[in-house]
Amino acid sequence: MLTLPEGNVEEVLPLARSLRGSTDVFHFNRLSRSGMGADLNLPWQDEYRSFLKEYFAASKENPVMGLKDNLLNLVLAEGGEAPFGGCTGNGGLHHSRVRSPHS
Repeated sequence: MLTLPEGNVEEVLPLARSLRGSTDVFHFNRLSRSGMGADLNLPWQDEYRSFLKEYFAASKENPVMGLKDNLLNLVLAEGGEAPFGGCTGNGGLHHSRVRSPHS
């Protein structure tokens, strides 16, 4: 699992590609601005939203890319798919278990 501050948004997708075939699942979490993370910056909202769209699209092709951040529900909703519980709802999700609200 990777914690995602502003400084490494660009590294996530290449890392996920390199982990394909080497691990069972890869997740990321947004930075919590407490403890050691208090001095780090969060990604900008527009940058993060674009990242989420790219991550979700890539997860359709890469089976190690798990879904954990509940803000991915914004992307799911835009695509007409049912939301999932995020990391507090069910501990994360593999893309293969995401269903449309009509299935």
